[in-house]
Amino acid sequence: MFSAVLLIEDTGASEAIERLAIDSKLVAVQKTLTRFPPVFELTRVLNLYAPDVVFLELTDWQRAGELLAHIKAHSAQTAVIGWGDSWLERYATKFREAGIAALLTPPLSASKFQEAIDQAIHNTRGEIQDNLIAFLPAKAGSGATTIALNVAGALAGELERKVLLMEGDLHSGVLSVLVDADPEYAVRDAILNAGSLDSSSWRNFTHQALGIDLLLTKRTRRSGSPSWTHYYQLLQFAMPRYDAILVDLPEVINEASAEIVRRAWCVYTVCTPELPSLTLAKWRCEELRELGIPGDRIRLLLNRTREDSMTAQEVEEFLEEPVSVVFPNDYRAVEQAMTQNSYVARETALGRAFSSFARRLVGAPEIEAEPAAAPQKSAFGFLRSLVPKRP
Repeated sequence: MFSAVLLIEDTGASEAIERLAIDSKLVAVQKTLTRFPPVFELTRVLNLYAPDVVFLELTDWQRAGELLAHIKAHSAQTAVIGWGDSWLERYATKFREAGIAALLTPPLSASKFQEAIDQAIHNTRGEIQDNLIAFLPAKAGSGATTIALNVAGALAGELERKVLLMEGDLHSGVLSVLVDADPEYAVRDAILNAGSLDSSSWRNFTHQALGIDLLLTKRTRRSGSPSWTHYYQLLQFAMPRYDAILVDLPEVINEASAEIVRRAWCVYTVCTPELPSLTLAKWRCEELRELGIPGDRIRLLLNRTREDSMTAQEVEEFLEEPVSVVFPNDYRAVEQAMTQNSYVARETALGRAFSSFARRLVGAPEIEAEPAAAPQKSAFGFLRSLVPKRP
């Protein structure tokens, strides 16, 4: 939940905004001032409440502009929402240039209030989180969980990074099975309590295994539906505490979990060299673009390749998307790791591929690998014509 201060002289409007804040469960109003305060009083209020959001009446722009300048000088991370008559919307661009992150005008409604909060927070604090990486399966069973877990292990073990691996599937995640864990708390608990996290509660919510911290699914915990604000606040809390945060997403992203891909510096779509997976991979990339993710932050991981499967070049031509990394198929190594609740052995070709990818993520020098055998000619050149157009 975001904290807020209201600087609104219209008492009817301030009371209406307070009611909307309570009903939304997004905002806790800490202080309401129905007169514009002198600078010294405003400073005291900002220091005392450290608001995430300030609602500022814009009717008298000269006075409001002075307060706005002081608020932004005090903390550039404070989102300012301008309140006033609907004619203000004609000057939205000028207000934005002055530092107003969003406008809220009558008639007031729950949807307009929530939209203003969304715009204000993302316009003010919508920076890309450079230690956040998301893995998105093209279809269930593509191996995204195995990749995320083993890359996390390589980052923590070989490269001595502090790593958090977060389960994005709140219903059917299997990381707890892979690390043989029965956590007391679920990832859902951490997300829903994101607004009140501290070091003590974080230790309770996270599970430690294989040298990394994990937020795991617990199938007995299904109550409560997170909003984007929960994900936002959890990521804000975790960001300074880890060198790398990896999120193992389900194949379908909802409005709440979209916050993860919007903030991730890179989203890796994981596919295998079969027609259903490749078709869905193309759709997943389109869905990410529809969420506003630029193309340079969307990348493909080609998993479970064999000598007789499509080459990376053929997949690139087929999907019209670049392939960042190729992981060889090694069912035996993965099965052994699952049985032993451990990482894939580093001496295997697949283990070396995980290690190499982890090194690329942090800019560490590559370990020289043995030259790969020349790929055989693929028999899959006809696949492009088989892909149905997305409705």
